[in-house]
Amino acid sequence: MTFRSLPHALPALCLALVAFGCGKGAAERALAAATAAVDQAKPEVERYVPAEWKPISDGLSACKASFDRGDYKRALASAQALLPKIQAAAEAARKKKDELVATFGELKTSLPTLVDSLKRRLSQLAAASSLPSDLDQETVATAQANLGSLTTAWTDALARFDSGDIVAAVTKATDVKAKAEEMASVFLPARAGTRAGK
Repeated sequence: MTFRSLPHALPALCLALVAFGCGKGAAERALAAATAAVDQAKPEVERYVPAEWKPISDGLSACKASFDRGDYKRALASAQALLPKIQAAAEAARKKKDELVATFGELKTSLPTLVDSLKRRLSQLAAASSLPSDLDQETVATAQANLGSLTTAWTDALARFDSGDIVAAVTKATDVKAKAEEMASVFLPARAGTRAGK
């Protein structure tokens, strides 16, 4: 069973647990099924919707405690109640992951163009014999160094995304975008004009 198939498989698992009955064997099977579902969902739920993980973890612990006390009816009921929560959390994690992937895709399309525009503009300014009245060569050199740092950060974001660390990749790429747009508002004429007109 894959993570993406988990939300669809859990309703059938819930029905199967109802059929187990209320004895020790039924509770043991229900606990095993719930534990397997939790283990399957854990990596993605913790990564993408961490706030939803603790109730699930606590619920499984309560289920195990009931079983260990010999309260098999409560253990079975707890396992049955836990499965829909796992299903909801797994679905929320899937949606969040899809949102982050889409966000990174948008950044991957727009950021390189913005960075290239900044590089060209800063190179032009650095080579110019005279600069606009609000700029000097030191400011331009500092901006070029900062842009180099942003380029390195963007490369790191790409590497993180490719390695599967999507949350960190989007966080870093969003930061790069904000800083690049701030630079663009100063050094790219069209954006600077837009800022001045606000």
